[in-house]
This record gives sequence, structure tokens and C-alpha cells, in this order.
Amino acid sequence: MPFSLPGNIVALALRRIRSLPHLSRVMFASGLAANALSWILMLALLPKGREGVFALRYNVYYGITGIGSAWYLLWIPFAGLALLIANTALAIRGARSNESVSTLVVGVTLFLEVLLLIRSVTVFFLNI
Repeated sequence: MPFSLPGNIVALALRRIRSLPHLSRVMFASGLAANALSWILMLALLPKGREGVFALRYNVYYGITGIGSAWYLLWIPFAGLALLIANTALAIRGARSNESVSTLVVGVTLFLEVLLLIRSVTVFFLNI
């Protein structure tokens, strides 16, 4: 059987996630779904073979306050994915000593993922 490092890492991560309390697993899955939806929204905005300028920030008083190229759109879901991976690793490590700490970490991660999803939806509707 050939050695597959990425496959082994994913299998190990899934085994460790299953060791989390049930509520933490549900919140992790919800955060992962919010991040996936954010990726889908941002990838839908990427131009097909053309270079474009996109609105990245919006202010109620001044309107669009930040513009950038298409690849800046991917920073929002990438930041969410990095946050999800880092905080889930912390939750897994903390679950060994205290389950409530791991649940709190995953809950804060879910809250931040929802905020990033709201930002993704805002950027999406600014640019369609």
C-alpha cells in the first residue's frame, strides 16, 4: 500500500475531532459549513478569464471604501479556514483536560465563522 501523507493527516484529524464532546462536534460541523458557503460565494464572484476590480469594504456613511483585484476576495474564506483549523486544534488539545474549555473555543470559532460569512454575503451582494 503506498504511503499517503495528506490522507493520513486527514484521517488522524477526523479521529481526533471524533474525540471532542458532541456539542463541540456539532459546532465544528456548523463552522465548516459556514466556511464552505463563504468559499462558494467568493469563488462565484471570480471573473471567468477577465481581470476586474471588486468592492471589498462598504461603509454606511461613505459607500464603497475599499476596492481591489479579484484575488483579494479569497482572503475572507482563507482567514476563516485558518481560524477553524487553529482553534479546532486548540480545542482538541484542551479537550483532554477540560471539555468545557474545548466547547467554548469551538463556540467562539463558530461565532467568528458566522461573522465572516456575513461579510462574505455583504461583499457578494456589493459586487453582483
